[in-house]
Amino acid sequence: HRNAHVAVIGAGAFGGWTALNLLRSGVQVTLLDAWGPGHSRSSSGGEQRGFKIADDASGPEHDPSTTERTVTAAGISAATNYIGYRFPGLRGAPLIESRVCQYTNTPDGDFIVDKHPEADNTWLLGGGSGHGFKHGPALGEMVAAQVLGQIPVEETFSLARFMR
Repeated sequence: HRNAHVAVIGAGAFGGWTALNLLRSGVQVTLLDAWGPGHSRSSSGGEQRGFKIADDASGPEHDPSTTERTVTAAGISAATNYIGYRFPGLRGAPLIESRVCQYTNTPDGDFIVDKHPEADNTWLLGGGSGHGFKHGPALGEMVAAQVLGQIPVEETFSLARFMR
């Protein structure tokens, strides 16, 4: 067994739901890398499924465990029309699949990197707005320095900004 004096919770779109349920049940969490070294987000673990396009428009708030996650006909039409406009060589190409990608966002679009307001040894890292993966190394360095007391909490990423 290993004991930790500090916990950093950065669980993505299911973060709040996951953290709450784990906290209630007292479960110890271990992070496993699904694909191992050498794969990036763009490779999806070595799978090749075609050209990807995404509409980065915000949607309504929802519960990730109960929300219907299907792409609307209007969404598919908008995406295929844009592909045809932006990439003429792909105009009329067959649609292989569509899916809803959910991610966390904050009201101001910036990350949350701060201590939990009720647990001094727990840090929250979230609100990646779909960009958490590419900013992960820098955020990891920043939260590590904050946990070690080397730098203060960045006001830009603090929870206090939402409590004013």
